[in-house]
Amino acid sequence: MTMSTRSKMTNSKNNDMISSLPDCLLFFILSSFPFKEAARTCLLSKRWLAMWRSSNVKNTQLQFPAAAAAAGEGSTFFVNFITNWIIEHKNLIEEKFSLTVSPPPNCGDVIGICVDFAISNTAVKDLELDFHKPQWNYDENENENENHDVMVELPKSFYNQINLQLKLESLKLYSCRFDPVDFANFHALTDLTLGWIPLNIQTLKTVLWICKSSLRSLTLKRCWDLQHLRLGEETERLTRLVIEKCRFKIDYWCFEAPNLEYFKFCGNVGISHIRVQLGKIEEADLDFGALSEFFAYGFAMCRVLEDFRPARVLTVCSVFLQLFPASRDGKPLHFHGGLAVRHLTVKTQLHRQELYGFMFLLTKCYVLEKLTIHLDKSCNVLSGYRAPDGVNLDMFWEKTKHPGCMKRLLKVVEIKGFMGTREQLNACHYFIKFGRVLKKLTITVLNEENENPAIVELRRNVALHLLDVPRTSKDLVIKIS
Repeated sequence: MTMSTRSKMTNSKNNDMISSLPDCLLFFILSSFPFKEAARTCLLSKRWLAMWRSSNVKNTQLQFPAAAAAAGEGSTFFVNFITNWIIEHKNLIEEKFSLTVSPPPNCGDVIGICVDFAISNTAVKDLELDFHKPQWNYDENENENENHDVMVELPKSFYNQINLQLKLESLKLYSCRFDPVDFANFHALTDLTLGWIPLNIQTLKTVLWICKSSLRSLTLKRCWDLQHLRLGEETERLTRLVIEKCRFKIDYWCFEAPNLEYFKFCGNVGISHIRVQLGKIEEADLDFGALSEFFAYGFAMCRVLEDFRPARVLTVCSVFLQLFPASRDGKPLHFHGGLAVRHLTVKTQLHRQELYGFMFLLTKCYVLEKLTIHLDKSCNVLSGYRAPDGVNLDMFWEKTKHPGCMKRLLKVVEIKGFMGTREQLNACHYFIKFGRVLKKLTITVLNEENENPAIVELRRNVALHLLDVPRTSKDLVIKIS
């Protein structure tokens, strides 16, 4: 096709192939869009505007960005737009509704309208109300004692809506004041997330006790004012528990969870007494990555590991490897027995300070079948680290003993984010040479967005040299991508 011919075809009537589709297909396309993207289509033409007004947009997400709050006209436009949208869609039937207003401008009325719209829906099962400010996101430099003003108090109508009480299954509240006693009305609630709120232990226990018969999943995200996490029978029926960067006055977690299947903790190191059940607990994810300085937390790490001995899938962070299992006097701590872990994931950069904890953990995974190494150059390397007495990190790979799982069961090793450092190469050599039953070694080279292609190619070439390393397992297949 010549350039002139293509130009004539493009300019003839400026045909819009999408708009030429029948209404049934356009409705299908529109209904698959997120709310914000679907709303933009009403500017295309009167036809698109009519379809937008009459479409049944599922999983609605109303978002008010921070930039709009700074402009008076933007705030007014948002209020008018949302009000008109709700009027047009008052009979909308959907199962999921999400309202995000951050930071909240002076639009309490429209927030109330949105909440009323969400809870009046006869089919909504998943409700998310998010009023936190992005700058509240916690990191290690944030003032630990700084509290935030909770932005919105839920209206009484929220607790009294019959349809919501009978059908709501998942509820996420971020920076919302609520009355824990009124949760007794939510008979179908199985999944509860609370974030960016002050939450004392008694309030938490009240919520858990009231919802005990139905609640199965609990997530606490960046809450503060928690004295500790000592709970009783309230947690017996939970199958999923996530605690993400909450602030405890005392880092102490004690509860019984015989039905717990998934546990994730992200925060400071503390003492734990958590009872889970062999055959029930499937996965534990332990992240203490906010710590930047080495302390004698080896005993605490052993206690946490002991609690989750029955987990079949275990994920640990770089800090865990550096702290475990070192004692205050430099002597290695003892961890008797083994773990039930079949799939171990370590988030690490294979820094020399992580090596002893990494290998010690492997020796305790007697039945390990799969190992995933997430190489992350942003992992914290703790200052003041002290290796256990008698451990020579310079000769670590040459002197280390081979874990039992390397001889019997470890069949798959995944290495993600390969950068070609000395320790990463040493680790690859180790698994290739001594993995007696290893069947698959997958190495994914780090390829970040906008990275120099020449650097990526250099990493790949370094990895390709591993294909020439002598293999102990005749069945081993090495894949590099």
